[in-house]
Amino acid sequence: MKRVTNTRRLAAAAILAILCSAPPAARSAQEKFGAITWTGTTHIADAGWARLLHLKGHDWLCVDNLYPKPNAIWQIESSSDDCKTWKVVTTIAARGRDLDNGDLVRLPNGDVLLTGRSVVLNPAKGERQSYHLPVYRSVDSGRTWTFVSQVDVSEPALSTTTQPSQGLWEPYLFVLDDGRVACAYANERYSIGHPSYSQTVAERISSDGGRTWGKETALAAQPGGGDLRPGMPVITRTRDGNYLAVYEIIGKGDGDIYIKVSGDGVHWPNGLGKSIPGQHHGPFATTLSDGRVLVTSCSNVISWSGYNGQSWQEEPAAVSFPAGSTSWPAIYQVSQTDVCVVTSFHDAQITWGAIEPRVSRPDFESDFTSGDAAWTRYGGVCGTYQGKYVLQNALTTGRSLTGDPHWSDGVLEGDVMLTSPGNAGLVFREINAGDAGPDDANGYYVGLDTSGSVVLGRQSGAYVELGHSNIPVAVNTWRHLKIDMQGPRITVYVDGNPNPAVTVSDEAFRHGLIGVRAHFCNAVFGDIRFTAARQ
Repeated sequence: MKRVTNTRRLAAAAILAILCSAPPAARSAQEKFGAITWTGTTHIADAGWARLLHLKGHDWLCVDNLYPKPNAIWQIESSSDDCKTWKVVTTIAARGRDLDNGDLVRLPNGDVLLTGRSVVLNPAKGERQSYHLPVYRSVDSGRTWTFVSQVDVSEPALSTTTQPSQGLWEPYLFVLDDGRVACAYANERYSIGHPSYSQTVAERISSDGGRTWGKETALAAQPGGGDLRPGMPVITRTRDGNYLAVYEIIGKGDGDIYIKVSGDGVHWPNGLGKSIPGQHHGPFATTLSDGRVLVTSCSNVISWSGYNGQSWQEEPAAVSFPAGSTSWPAIYQVSQTDVCVVTSFHDAQITWGAIEPRVSRPDFESDFTSGDAAWTRYGGVCGTYQGKYVLQNALTTGRSLTGDPHWSDGVLEGDVMLTSPGNAGLVFREINAGDAGPDDANGYYVGLDTSGSVVLGRQSGAYVELGHSNIPVAVNTWRHLKIDMQGPRITVYVDGNPNPAVTVSDEAFRHGLIGVRAHFCNAVFGDIRFTAARQ
């Protein structure tokens, strides 16, 4: 790289020309590598709460719900063409009991287990009593089913207005590394305990293929008890071999979606985990063959993480429904190029998504001689002049972003000159950017401050300083920033000094765009480069 060492000022006429020009319209990030394009739909059945299971080859099963009076039943459909067409195989009913929230899992020996919630309705009061989580087995790809066990049972006295519910809800089955089958579910039994938990996410494990179930453990619970209600769990296996659980927490925001990660799927960290922005009510997660984790919920947007749930990028919704409605979506990868979102609004339906090929640019260089077409502005006044990028933000704050949202490890370099007192520098690993404020994004920022420091901070709706170093920063003087990103380790160098100015370790964000930022000052940027780490 050609180093810039001389001190200079932008001509007043040039600054005036930039300020008087029409500000460029904000653009979306230029390349959505590996994005999913949502296309057509497939009707499964006139039913509710649909969940799929891949058997082998092109064969799939679906369990959904029919609602005849007086009690709901499960319906099983099969597909032999990768979910393109479906036919009804059988139905399952339980005399005097209402069935819902079905879920399927395939065991290592090829047998299929089915579970769900089974309750007795109290017609006199319109309330529920007697909560079961039954398990059925099929040895013939879903054509016939045999009852084998109960994951859990709660038999409280008849509900009253003074007695809190002690229900069991929304079980989810998954297979552990050693072949044991686990079941996570929402549990209200401790609503009358001391301390009292309005609801927890519980887990039980079977070592004999679902015939018997072991001791209950807690996957998620409010520390010390209380009114928060974690529930509706789903678990997916991530690329690094861990188990990632998603679940809603009623009482947190708008039924916000939280996650936890476990190394073995049995032992989970204490507490409630961390949230995924933009996801609310009824989550579902799956891991694609390329390693990305996809999460959706009744908000119907898609969030993905390329780094095993450490940070999330939000994508447009696959399907939309009227405000306030519940679609209970589930998401699956059907082939190397196809995913599907199953919703249950008026009917059980698949919305298809095509996985676009990733054509990532591993390196990037911008000397701004050809303008800023590849950059997206968020706030402030900006423009290019004589191969430099100018942010005029003396009375506000603003930033411009470019690159690939998949960029992770590598080296970001650029020349920065503040032309008025304040703070300006480079941003990196930035996703979910918006115009609501200076830190309306998830990512990192390295800034030069004319008070005499270089600072490294995290942006996530608010700014958190992670580290700083005292150095002189003069107005109208070029400085060179170099940021080395290797996993959670971030190292900042200034003006080619081999000794780091700042070094921190932070796990919050592991991928995203790069860019420039000026906070209540004017600044000029040049020779922005990103070199991706070679694998």
